Amino acid sequence: SEGKIPRPLNSWLIFLKDFTAKIKTESNVKLCIKDISSMASKSWSNQPPQIKQFFEVLGVSAKQVHTLIFPGYKFRPERK
Repeated sequence: SEGKIPRPLNSWLIFLKDFTAKIKTESNVKLCIKDISSMASKSWSNQPPQIKQFFEVLGVSAKQVHTLIFPGYKFRPERK
């Protein structure tokens, strides 16, 4: 919805975006997001601690930038 503030990206979502971009540029096969997400999950499980730590740092940075852009933001899920 218009005017809704997006949630800050966490380490997993940043990894998923990076993984998706790599798959799309390196693969000629058109994959659905479900398949890409499944592949990313397996890849994430096999990553060394240094890579996971790198994405954790990116997640913390993303949260800090989000806080600067949207001060006072608090996640409030909508009930359905």
